[in-house]
Amino acid sequence: MISHAMSWEGRLEKSLVQKGRRELKKFGNRCVTPFTGRLLFKQFNKNKRHKYGIKLFKLCIPPNYTICIKVYAGKEAAPDGSVGTNIVLELAEPFLNFGRTMIVDNWYTSIELAEKLGEHNTYLIGTLRSNRRSNPKEIVKSKLKKGEVCTIRSYTNVMVLKWRDKRELLKCNTKTTNTMVDVRNRKVAQKPVTVIEYSKGKASIDLADQKESYGNPLCRSLKWYRKVLVDILLNVSVVNASYIFNSVTKSKMSITHFRYCLVESLIKKNEIVHSPLAEKHELVPVNRGRCYKCYIKTSVDKGRKFAQSKSITVKNYQ
Repeated sequence: MISHAMSWEGRLEKSLVQKGRRELKKFGNRCVTPFTGRLLFKQFNKNKRHKYGIKLFKLCIPPNYTICIKVYAGKEAAPDGSVGTNIVLELAEPFLNFGRTMIVDNWYTSIELAEKLGEHNTYLIGTLRSNRRSNPKEIVKSKLKKGEVCTIRSYTNVMVLKWRDKRELLKCNTKTTNTMVDVRNRKVAQKPVTVIEYSKGKASIDLADQKESYGNPLCRSLKWYRKVLVDILLNVSVVNASYIFNSVTKSKMSITHFRYCLVESLIKKNEIVHSPLAEKHELVPVNRGRCYKCYIKTSVDKGRKFAQSKSITVKNYQ
């Protein structure tokens, strides 16, 4: 039974991952499960609503389906690469060598990661931190006016782009070029294709986190693994189930309504069907002890003679 369930889950995930274009976009991001107890690898971030928590690494596909999760259990020794590079390669290992695109935030992005993904026929688009060791200095130190773009591309097909809008942005890209595209919001403005592709890909993880925040089932607990399991089971899995339900039924049910219907179906009691044999038999004062209910029911269906021969008889009265 377990092997059958696992094979069904594997087929479902495979169909979701291979759906659509060959260049399927995936986005990796960090999420935090709130936890304030004692824990060696508990994280602190003063800019978050929940300042203390357990960091989770997630891999999502559009529009909001989570396919991989890893718990961050402290700094991992990585002699052959950075921690962010190894985490991306570990999460994306089953999906490499298919020409897909990985979209990651600045915690993971580096030129080293872009080159390693390129060796596995996988593209990378991400925001680059200006203090990375392998960044090209001529790009990082360049001064730009609003709307200007400065790019450089290495022999390994890794392009570093710097663009200034309201502030300066550094992007690492191995897929698109440095072309500019007109974008119409309130006014027509030009943006690099790299920035547009990154914004579209980042929407998947943002939408997943937004839907998970609508209903928080977490409760107080001193065990950190309970918090993580409840978060994955009642947040991540419910959002994934909502996406599958809407895809199969072609509906647009909101995540709040889906949670309500899910809980209602789990707590609903089925009607109990009473068997005729479970009914209490009653005796009438006749020469032979015969069940009154069985006799009436059988005589109506199959006649008096049949009922007299087949009705339950009891020797002793109680």
